[in-house]
Amino acid sequence: MGRIRCVLGDRSVFFTEGLRAILRQSSVATIIGTTQYPEDVPALVGRTQPDVVLVSFEPPPASLALARVIPDVPVLVLTWSRREDDLLDALRAGATGFLHKEVEPDDLLRAIEAVAAGRTAFPPGWERLLVSRLDGHRPPGHRLQDPVTLTQRERDIVQLIVDGHSNKALAAALGIAHQTAKNHVRHVMAKLRVTSRVQLVAWALERGYVPTQTAATA
Repeated sequence: MGRIRCVLGDRSVFFTEGLRAILRQSSVATIIGTTQYPEDVPALVGRTQPDVVLVSFEPPPASLALARVIPDVPVLVLTWSRREDDLLDALRAGATGFLHKEVEPDDLLRAIEAVAAGRTAFPPGWERLLVSRLDGHRPPGHRLQDPVTLTQRERDIVQLIVDGHSNKALAAALGIAHQTAKNHVRHVMAKLRVTSRVQLVAWALERGYVPTQTAATA
């Protein structure tokens, strides 16, 4: 498999060249196009057909607006912001990932690989943050019902994801192999007809699941 083809939008030439140099030293990804102007990103994506769109315009709303209008290519937002509201706005906008610009190069490369493969790349604990914020807007006693029936093991997996467990932490909690945990999560998501952990957590919240503990997401 060749390098992951990325386009980058950022107003800073210094940041753009630094990121280009990091990717050039790896075998994971390469930048095939850049722009300093948010309004030019959609056209650049249309011309180059990248695998991943990296947007790091400040303040974050400039990047999040692009996540809303580029639905067919995963968008990874890079920002200096550590505000929870910006992270939640990224989830609502449909971004596939949200990382701080101080991220280590290896972590950035792993995030690019993840979003290119259809997974998400958000900071640890985002599931619990989503649940805690959405739970406050749920009417008392509100609990949706639908025909989907989960086994006890599947319910346990859903609860662990609501608690913020990564696949690695989920595997440790259930005493199973990491790959087995990943397979279980994929199966549950397919059964629920969701395509991301964000959607799975939202599904669970609407059906009465609540976070029960603080879980490591390493």
